[in-house]
Amino acid sequence: MDLRAAGHQERCRLLDAETARVAAWLRCLSPTELDGPAVGDWTIRDVIAHLVVVADFYAGNIERGVAGDIEAPEGRPRAGSMRGAGAAAGVLAGATAVAASTADDPLGAFDRSAARLSTRLAGLTDEQLDLPGYHPGGLLPVNRFMLLRAKELCVHEWDVRAPSDPTSRISDLGVAAVLQIIDENIASGSLRWAYRPDPTVTSPLRVSVELDQPVAWRAMFTITDDSVDMDPPFPALDDQPTAGVDATITGDAEAFVRVVYGRLDAGEAHSGGTLVFDPPELATRFGRWFTGI
Repeated sequence: MDLRAAGHQERCRLLDAETARVAAWLRCLSPTELDGPAVGDWTIRDVIAHLVVVADFYAGNIERGVAGDIEAPEGRPRAGSMRGAGAAAGVLAGATAVAASTADDPLGAFDRSAARLSTRLAGLTDEQLDLPGYHPGGLLPVNRFMLLRAKELCVHEWDVRAPSDPTSRISDLGVAAVLQIIDENIASGSLRWAYRPDPTVTSPLRVSVELDQPVAWRAMFTITDDSVDMDPPFPALDDQPTAGVDATITGDAEAFVRVVYGRLDAGEAHSGGTLVFDPPELATRFGRWFTGI
């Protein structure tokens, strides 16, 4: 799957279908199962509440962006001033509060928020697609909230499935969305957002990545002590330069997404053969740099 070749309305249809698929699975869970564990300190009910919060947040940012308002809403930091480490505690607290307020009908709240976001995305005109919208991770074209929503939906679906099914994988749409987000350095899905600064990186480290399954993807980025800087996306896979590369990562695209989002230990991925880090010690450093968002 390659979302870069899809138009906006086709992307919206793909997101709607994925939303319906995830909702149908959640509806099969009993109330007791909804209170069961997801990955980390979350319950499944917390994850559903977080997806409600995110959908309403994105829909509101699209509405305000179309109206020309790109300022931070009250209580939110200015655009571009936050990274994942600074957001984690507030995200969980917000999800817990919404989970309590929607306890009687969590999936109804999920459906309503998803429908609101779907309407806002599908309703964008050609002239509105690239208008800027607010996000604490940085301003972005309002149409790109589709990618962020696909990332949230599909990665968190894995979070609720994985405890009972260790063979779970992030869906193809989720992997494709995340890789495009990384390519374009978009807000809360970017490597810059996920990276934990490391003062032991005393000189820039150039990393080349080549992945497959379910998305063929190549990228180059530079890691410094406080940032990850992406090279521009390559027009074609064969265009990637190889000069000046300090380290490489090859293998499974879905595993890479889970590693950089803190869902899979990089050393485990390397020893299991789903990813190959060269030199191998890069896997250990990756485990320190990307601990979860």
